[in-house]
Amino acid sequence: MISLTNGPRAGFERVRTIIAYFLATAMVFVSAGVSAAPVCSTGSDGTVVIGVAETGTRVNVYYAAPDPTATTTTVPAGATLIPIDETLGPQATNLHSSVSPTIAAGDILIVAQMIGAEIDTTDNHLGAGDYGDGPGGLVQAGTLDTSNSIAGRYEFVIATGPVSGGVIPIEGAGSGNGLINEYVNSNATTATLGFRRYQVIKVPQFSRLSIEGEVVSDRWNGRWGGISALNVRENLDLQGGSFNADGRGFRGGQFFPDRSDDQQGAVDGNFGFKGEGIAGLPQRLYSRVLLEEQPATQGEELGPAGYAGTDGGGVSGTAWTRDSGLGAPGNAGSGGGDAEDAGGGGGGNFARGGFGGRGVNDIAGTEGIGGAFFPEHEAPTANLMVMGGGGGASNGNDTGALDLTVSSGQAGGGIVFVRSVGIVATGGGVVSANGDSGGSAASEGGGGGGAGGTVVVHSLNSSVDGIAFTAIGGDGGSSEANLDGSGGGGSGGVVWLSDTTLGSATFDVSGGVAGLAPSGGNYLGTAGGDGAQQSIAPIAPFDCNFVTLGIAKEFTSQTRVGSTGNVFDLVFTLTVENFTAEPAINVQVTDDLDAAFPNAASITIQGTPGLGGFTG
Repeated sequence: MISLTNGPRAGFERVRTIIAYFLATAMVFVSAGVSAAPVCSTGSDGTVVIGVAETGTRVNVYYAAPDPTATTTTVPAGATLIPIDETLGPQATNLHSSVSPTIAAGDILIVAQMIGAEIDTTDNHLGAGDYGDGPGGLVQAGTLDTSNSIAGRYEFVIATGPVSGGVIPIEGAGSGNGLINEYVNSNATTATLGFRRYQVIKVPQFSRLSIEGEVVSDRWNGRWGGISALNVRENLDLQGGSFNADGRGFRGGQFFPDRSDDQQGAVDGNFGFKGEGIAGLPQRLYSRVLLEEQPATQGEELGPAGYAGTDGGGVSGTAWTRDSGLGAPGNAGSGGGDAEDAGGGGGGNFARGGFGGRGVNDIAGTEGIGGAFFPEHEAPTANLMVMGGGGGASNGNDTGALDLTVSSGQAGGGIVFVRSVGIVATGGGVVSANGDSGGSAASEGGGGGGAGGTVVVHSLNSSVDGIAFTAIGGDGGSSEANLDGSGGGGSGGVVWLSDTTLGSATFDVSGGVAGLAPSGGNYLGTAGGDGAQQSIAPIAPFDCNFVTLGIAKEFTSQTRVGSTGNVFDLVFTLTVENFTAEPAINVQVTDDLDAAFPNAASITIQGTPGLGGFTG
């Protein structure tokens, strides 16, 4: 029981006997289970239909972590305040009108560590060595098994108020009702650590949702995006609609002619840019989605080198840098190199990406290396989810026939997260998180395909009959020139489903095929590995046990102020009682005194409410 007592002063013409005003309202988010509160939808965003003409619709609002060029931000486990970039503010491209772009108390949020992994950076520019996960592991790929490898962590929390002073106040399932995990955002690099990134995503709480059109995420741009997530209290109905996270994950390495041997005095030892992945990002990136949304960019993005290690170290005349070379960091594909026109490696996710084809003169150890599978050091689980790794770029040199779309590495698929008590597909539907493909007709080597992304669907004894789930790896880029290597295929992604009847649902998590190369043989890359469809337990009980609250407002006393006049001190007691066994958390009570006393000339609140042992 919660007793709230306040003492307002009200002026009005006449006071009658007042017995009880039931004008107070209460809002509560409740569930049994450790992490249940953050995932139980209240349905506060209502019943929504996304029509067939609504393509490219977003339902999420993204909050980037503080500017990493200015500061390193570490949010410890147990924290109840999450720093964000308040200057940048909420990011909400083409947001559906039912979703508010701001955060308020009771909103459901995801906190996600997008990038953050430690790697061994020795042997970066060799065809075989310890780069990635160190001695005795994968050849030239992967991550070290350390506490700094934190990419893929995520958790649900509830906002307890709006953004203020650059932080979001939250309640979570960790110690002290704070976060379970630690999150880091930084541009600092060391010999083993690259950039790290977290973001906060507002998740809508629909009562019912019908999708005839298309729901997409913002593309991942290095600070936010890549995830489309929603929570539905009753039924999600895919009426021929779709979730589309294709190519919205980690970006590919950009094809850049200055990285060729011809441009560097015909000295062997130059390499294409690596793709982006869980361990960092290169300074030159490529994205098909960016090209479509902003054609003037040609799909190119520039930034500081965000991988671990040091620049330089190559033979005279080469352009060795930490973000180029044959080492595949984490799940990103490496660039081709050490011989002109070598193919880039494909990105990885649930499986490893394919290798690129060899470059000119058929030199062994020049092919781009495929990104590693995730997770590498523990069993796969839906408690860790990552975007598909970006493919690596070729190291060609023909600027007169520059083809970024084929010789650049391609972006991986993003993440789709759905939690709905019921799921139906009355008109069929598609949930896709495919990696991008490189295409054909390059006069240089081909870039690696992007890996398929991640799909997570939680429901309660529902059927996904008629829904097509895809997390396909992208194909490597093809070349039309002799002695040029093709790109490796991206790996397939993963589809996690809980408590569902499959019916006629279809799943395609196949790895992408390698691109074509006229010279065949060693100039051909390899396919990415296939992903998987996995079954999991629901993230939390679906009964959610929304509590039944009783609210009573009792008028307890009135005292005239002064000997004359119509100004009175009134005292009320609000009693909120929980009639269920489950605890009520994040209860918010609103008392509308203006509505209670419409004839009052003025209402002045004196003092603060007594909370009877509860905190406000």
